[in-house]
Amino acid sequence: MMAPLLRLARRRGFRSLVGPALASRLESLDCIAPNAMQSRALPLGLAGEDVLLSAQTGSGKTLCFLLPLLERGLASA
Repeated sequence: MMAPLLRLARRRGFRSLVGPALASRLESLDCIAPNAMQSRALPLGLAGEDVLLSAQTGSGKTLCFLLPLLERGLASA
């Protein structure tokens, strides 16, 4: 199940993972496509799963933490 979603995230960028409002905001900040770590972690976080990440500073871990929170907040607004 994860492999097709991972391929879709890499091909279509954040639009395949989050809603259009959040994807547009990310694109306005030049965040066009998730990196490899984000492509693997974001679908799990957005599904409500626990995710533990360990990676180099500047690799996008914070975005993996924040996007699911923002997506849920926008959905409930």
